[in-house]
Amino acid sequence: MKKNAPKSLKFKVHNKTWLKKMGMNLILSVNEGSKYPVYLVEIHYGNTKERPVVLVGKGVMFDSGGYSIKHGDFSDMKTDMGGATMVYEVMKTLAQTKANGHYIALLPLVENMINEHATRPGDIIKSYSGKTVEIIDTDAEGRLIMADALAYSKKFKPKLVMDVATLTGSADYMLGGNGTMFMGNKYSNELIKISEKTNEKVWEMPMWRNFLDATKSDIADVKNLTLDAKAGAIMAGAFLYNFVPKGFNWIHLDIAGVAYRNKGSQYYSQGATGETLRLIYYFLINN
Repeated sequence: MKKNAPKSLKFKVHNKTWLKKMGMNLILSVNEGSKYPVYLVEIHYGNTKERPVVLVGKGVMFDSGGYSIKHGDFSDMKTDMGGATMVYEVMKTLAQTKANGHYIALLPLVENMINEHATRPGDIIKSYSGKTVEIIDTDAEGRLIMADALAYSKKFKPKLVMDVATLTGSADYMLGGNGTMFMGNKYSNELIKISEKTNEKVWEMPMWRNFLDATKSDIADVKNLTLDAKAGAIMAGAFLYNFVPKGFNWIHLDIAGVAYRNKGSQYYSQGATGETLRLIYYFLINN
């Protein structure tokens, strides 16, 4: 990652020892079943005298689903690091174009696998924020690593936190792979206007109180999945909202339907598409 990066990007690579010290137990829990190390990569760019925008990218290098193992062919789950890849490429583009502003990327990097140490459904884990999380489904792992990173963003006192993730199959089904679902508490109109210029379609989902209430657990502060699993993409965003530092501006992009294509299309060849790169970049430099 660092080898081909612009020199103006500054990296900090946090390992398992650091994550344990910080109490980022949600990130650690997802990687417990893997033989590979866990990391949180922190990337800085720009004028440090300005309040930053923090970008959080989901980096699940492979997702088996854990003990809630996926069904059918999931060989494409090597693409579940699409959010981290997107955020990294946005940071590179900002640096290459010498964009104004201050930007920080947080990339939690894990693998969701199964062994005798892996997190189990029913486990309760204390997050970096101090909130406890009941694990209903180990295949709802992306929101766990994003939650710790979102809570950590408070350290930087950002003017905006944006998270990007291949988070739910529901987002893909909802829009048929034709656009990106998003949620947030500010900048909705600005994001939609940019999407119309870049021809990268977005659709805003509601953040109603009953969705937030449905994330509450009877035996912990929150749970990572609702039992009936309705409104899956919205519920994933509602879960994340529990970990957005209070009073911060926030945008959540679920790129599960657009990050990767098994077949080519009018605009994209088969494989990773890079869709939302232009959207995020132009949004950032214009807001």
